[in-house]
Amino acid sequence: MHALFRDPASDFIALLNIWRRCRDTGTSPNSKNRTRRFCRERFLSWRRIREWHDVRDQLQTILLEQKFISANPAPSRKEGSDLYAAIHRSILSGYLGHIAVKKEKNIYQATKGRQAMIFPGSGIFNLAGDWIVAAEMVETSRLFARTTANIESSWLEELGGELCRRTHSAPHWDMNRGEVVASEQVTIFGLTIVSGRPVSFVRIDPDAARKIFIRSALVAGEVKRPFPFLIHNQSLIESIAVMERKLRRQDLLVDEEKMAQFYEDRLPGVFDIRTLQRLVRDRAGDAFLRMEEKDLLARSPDSAEVSLFPEVVSTGGWSLDCVYRYDPGAAVDGITLKIPLRASRDVSAVFLDWAVPGLLRERIGALLRGLPKEFRKKLIPLSETADIIFRDMPREGPLLNAIGRFIYERFGVSIPADRWSPDALEARLKLRLSIVDAKDQELAAGRDIALLESGFTDIGETRAFAVARNTWEKNGLKTWDFGDLPDCVPLYDEKTQQGVVYPALVETGGEVDIRLFRDPREALAAHRHGVKTLLAIHFRDRLRELRKGLAPTGELKIWAASFGGAKALEKALYQKVMHDLFEANIRNPLSFQEYAEMIRPQILPLGQQLLKAASPILKNLYEVTELFRTIEVANRDNRPLLVFLGNLREELSALLPDDFLIQYDADRLVHIGRYLRALAIRAERGAGHLEKSLARGTEVRELSERFREISQLPSYASDEKRNAVSDFRWLIEEYKVSLFAQELKTPFPISRKRLDARMAEIQRML
Repeated sequence: MHALFRDPASDFIALLNIWRRCRDTGTSPNSKNRTRRFCRERFLSWRRIREWHDVRDQLQTILLEQKFISANPAPSRKEGSDLYAAIHRSILSGYLGHIAVKKEKNIYQATKGRQAMIFPGSGIFNLAGDWIVAAEMVETSRLFARTTANIESSWLEELGGELCRRTHSAPHWDMNRGEVVASEQVTIFGLTIVSGRPVSFVRIDPDAARKIFIRSALVAGEVKRPFPFLIHNQSLIESIAVMERKLRRQDLLVDEEKMAQFYEDRLPGVFDIRTLQRLVRDRAGDAFLRMEEKDLLARSPDSAEVSLFPEVVSTGGWSLDCVYRYDPGAAVDGITLKIPLRASRDVSAVFLDWAVPGLLRERIGALLRGLPKEFRKKLIPLSETADIIFRDMPREGPLLNAIGRFIYERFGVSIPADRWSPDALEARLKLRLSIVDAKDQELAAGRDIALLESGFTDIGETRAFAVARNTWEKNGLKTWDFGDLPDCVPLYDEKTQQGVVYPALVETGGEVDIRLFRDPREALAAHRHGVKTLLAIHFRDRLRELRKGLAPTGELKIWAASFGGAKALEKALYQKVMHDLFEANIRNPLSFQEYAEMIRPQILPLGQQLLKAASPILKNLYEVTELFRTIEVANRDNRPLLVFLGNLREELSALLPDDFLIQYDADRLVHIGRYLRALAIRAERGAGHLEKSLARGTEVRELSERFREISQLPSYASDEKRNAVSDFRWLIEEYKVSLFAQELKTPFPISRKRLDARMAEIQRML
């Protein structure tokens, strides 16, 4: 009988429903008897209903006497959610000490460190939302929250007023807002009601805000629309940075603290873009903020030394840009010469020897130090000898010939050509050649002069290509008995090089073939799989043992059912071992044997490590799929809920594909379990509050659609672009956690605003 009045969101509304029904029965002369009969039939207290009537009449009389209301007040127009909010905000204002936030199902963290359970007789038991308010906190066998209702956490801050406590952390520069912001956390009676809300940091700590603004916005240049003085200063900084890269030094430019001090001295009371604009306007210009070289140079470089490293060099009527990088160990370290495709035939090896004078001096010194001792000791001191050679040597012909001839003429030392070691030079002492197209896109790069002769024309099925295929391509290989396999093969037609092709091993149903490719990336991808096949043949017995060890047992066998079964899991683990150990770029039989011996002891242990790492993820997967099944069985006739669960299943499949062990590295796998638990929480809450879950899901679908649009990258897209798109996918997953399962936490602050900003950055990259 009482279920007739129950409301799934509020016990208070259930009381209101009782009042309304009782009031409806009391509109006729026989109202008292009718109301009494109504109460008896529905097991309600007639005496309590009379008390309600009396209290209401007394309150109405007092309000009339005090003229808070009129004798004929206008009826309230609040309905639905508006009425719900009005009632519960009123209740909440008197029961702020009885609020609680969900910890787990029906268990809530109440104020002052208490933990309470929703009373099982409550109408919202098993249906409660994230936040509740209770009329009573009663302790019997445990602390129970009685007469409870769902509330919105957004009501608490306004109603709590001075009872709320605010703390601020992580102040940082927000380029879009043009000011320094901090993350604000608001608590009331020990419960967090607002977490990570960005607020202006100026009103909290103006001095600190000013320092952050200067260092992030002005020194780092993180502004949406750079001021003219910033463009000037950044250009000056970059010119000094270029000098550092040319001279391979990092001590010319002053540190960021000195730059910050420059602005601090000139910008009193400035802490955001608005106050900066006002000061520039008041000073009638930004000249007082423009730096000079003396403000940025820690020490002055030797201008003569800098001049040895030109920005542009010329040959054959072409002007070629020089790009300087100081990144020891990186492929681009040193000097890159950008050569347009049409100019590649006009650039000679002799020109490259003399192109950059500063590099020439270092190469001479390195070549002298690489000579055998019998010659080197005749040229001591080597540094002085190198200076003489650089200064006085005629710059004509190949470099090694010119050095050898000059040393013989000046020092009387004859050095045979085969005693020089040019190949032993550091990579940075060799020009890096970058072949670029008309759009300045890099087609190929390397430090070998042969790159200029590679040929980037369409080779088609030319005679030269046919000859190369006849020479190199082989079928049905099961062991490495075919000698070395070079990275590339030049094509010749009547002694004229027509370009290059790239040989690679290709997997063909348990065997491998050798094929020639036109695209080096395609060749490398195929070759790694071909090597994997040869290694699999080599380790046939060991892989049989691996498969036996990967068979799931115990609980893992049960959990594997949600992944497609034990065989599917065994296959995924097996493929992961093959991917991690067997895919390699090996080009000769000796390297193949050495690599095989190196990985032999790793095969079985790696399989067990993967089995152990996959177990917690499979457990979470099993739990979430079982939860989906339980909810579906209990709601067979609820079509909207079944559609909602179907969408969640699609998200689950995308999150954990069959090859997830290969797709995700170890760092990513750490988070997969949390994403699965978030899906479970989302399903559970959707079963109780479907409309609310669907409303929040709209935002997620919008973000997912935008992700699908940007994820369609062309094959030539850079790794930077691919990584940015991949990272955005995981930002969406973290945002889902923040929307649907806040209690699981995210490793970093996440919001729709941050996602939109990141999306804008990616679109600019694309």
